[in-house]
Formats: sequence, structure tokens, C-alpha cells
Amino acid sequence: SYVREIRKYKPKVKLGHDENGEYGHGQHRLNTFTLKQAITKAEDASYEVDNLDPVKIYKVYLHLYDPDNSTVLDYDIALGNYDNKTAYQVSKEGYSKHLSQQYTWFTDWLNGKNNSYTSATQIIKYNPAYWGLYYTSVGPDINKDDLFENIPEEKKR
Repeated sequence: SYVREIRKYKPKVKLGHDENGEYGHGQHRLNTFTLKQAITKAEDASYEVDNLDPVKIYKVYLHLYDPDNSTVLDYDIALGNYDNKTAYQVSKEGYSKHLSQQYTWFTDWLNGKNNSYTSATQIIKYNPAYWGLYYTSVGPDINKDDLFENIPEEKKR
């Protein structure tokens, strides 16, 4: 269950699909529905799951949620841990391994017609960079460019 996974891995921030399933995908919608229910259950000590302790979630973002108040991530900056590839380039590489999807409309969505896209900013519909703050226990985002804004730092041991 979602609650079990949250309690096991203790994320500070969770991300979920668009409430409408991005492009209407039923499993994406169900995933977000169950995530929304899991937020409060994960924190509720009276909700028992495999003897795992309750976990506080600081923030939950949903893809494309609240478009007028989105946190926008820069998918086009180099990532040092990925040979300076961008998040967009890494996601394209990952998608290329998803063999059952290579001949669907999604390929052109991600890569552009004839592999013409070179950045995530070229993706207009369902842009992967836009995330809305659905839930927060640490207050609203001000800068709207960092999913970990307002998250308290853990003390170093």
C-alpha cells in the first residue's frame, strides 16, 4: 500500500500524477487518488500497517496541479551526477528502454517529431516541469523553484 511505502521510505516530499491522469490514463488517476488518501493515514498512529511508525510528510506535489501557482523545475540544467546531462536528457534515455511504448504518441510528445526536441521547454502539453503544491505541512512555497523549499534540515550527526 501507499501508506506502507511512505512509512518504510520516509520521504519528505512526494510527487504524484496529474489528477486527470495527464492524458486521461486511468492508472495515473488511481495512483493520485490513493496518494491523497495515504497522506493523512501515513501520519496517523491509529492506522496500523506492518508495525511501521507514523511518518510526517512535509509536502505533496501533483503534476500540473494549480497551473497558476506552479513550482517550475528546470529540466534543462546539467546534472553533475549524470555526466552533466540534463534531467530531460536522462528522462529520454530512460524512456528509450521502455520498449512497449516506443511506437505510441508518447514518443513524439517526449522527443518531438523526428526527435526534434532538444529541451524540456519545447514540450507544451503536459510539460514535465510544472508541479502544483497539493499538500503542505510547512507552509506555501514562495520561490516556486525548489520542491524542498521550507523543508527543515535534519541535524547532522
